[in-house]
Amino acid sequence: MSETKKAIVITGPSGSGKGNVVKKLLKRFDFFELSISATTREPGPGEMYGKDYYFISLEEFEKKIAEKAFLEYEEVYSGSFYGTPNEEIEKIAQRGKFPLFEIDVAGALRIKEILGDNVFVIFLHPGEPVIDILRERLWNRGRDSGEKIEKRLKKVPKEIEMGFRCDQIIVNQNGEFDNVIEVIAEIVESFLFEEK
Repeated sequence: MSETKKAIVITGPSGSGKGNVVKKLLKRFDFFELSISATTREPGPGEMYGKDYYFISLEEFEKKIAEKAFLEYEEVYSGSFYGTPNEEIEKIAQRGKFPLFEIDVAGALRIKEILGDNVFVIFLHPGEPVIDILRERLWNRGRDSGEKIEKRLKKVPKEIEMGFRCDQIIVNQNGEFDNVIEVIAEIVESFLFEEK
């Protein structure tokens, strides 16, 4: 990734609203392009290769690790690896766009370590009581089994703790989504375009 190119990362626990925020930002700003991650997990309902993720086998993922083809990668859930392909970031930069990342908290912090001041990491906090709010949102989403939801929720206390290492924490409470988007839009424009 070229040294001067800046990037924005949206992160937070499952159910914090990352996907919705990213969709709004992509619609609002034409200077962004979503950085698509590679994953070893199976596609979910309606998910498409090259649009949502690059769905690849574990063998292919391991080969890419050996080739140092990822900016960062991680085993997010047992047996499910996710990674940011270097090639993806280079393609976005060549098109003159800023990369917009929607990734888990550990991956976000790893990108921050690697790219330093060129990246701004926004952590979405669901508000209190955290677990209850996230459980309800994940149920309402209707994508995961009860077992899978509980597995996701087990990670939340650690993720909230890690959130304090991000550049900005924004509370995405129910009913406040439009305000959240305005606050994030302001942060984004200030970080990407204002001279220090």
